[in-house]
Amino acid sequence: MEKETPFEGIIVSRSEAVDSFRLAEFVRPYLKIVKEDSQIVPLDNYSKLDDEKKIVSYLLARKIMKLAGMIRLEGVGPTDIHKNTGVGLSNTKKITLNSKYIKPEGKGKYSVPNYLLSSLSEVFENGIR
Repeated sequence: MEKETPFEGIIVSRSEAVDSFRLAEFVRPYLKIVKEDSQIVPLDNYSKLDDEKKIVSYLLARKIMKLAGMIRLEGVGPTDIHKNTGVGLSNTKKITLNSKYIKPEGKGKYSVPNYLLSSLSEVFENGIR
């Protein structure tokens, strides 16, 4: 029998540290993830997003894949972001460097850090632009 500690609910597994339901809410209207080959597939609403939201939603889908054990590394470089989002490469580079939601994760790789997930409500709840 494990002894209860005062740290219950504070020290959690990686998957428990992220509000998975909220994360899914951000991604669900725009993208699907194919389980068999880990492909991220855009839905109709995705094309209505501005470029920053396209990139953020793509990076959030990668976060889901990482949490689900589908990929080893969450962070991804601008060239791969460009290829997988349809956002022009120069604009992708500009957005990854200037977005307040996207941060560097290692050399030349970018992701949306867990600590910024709560602030994404303002991005996605303001509607599609």
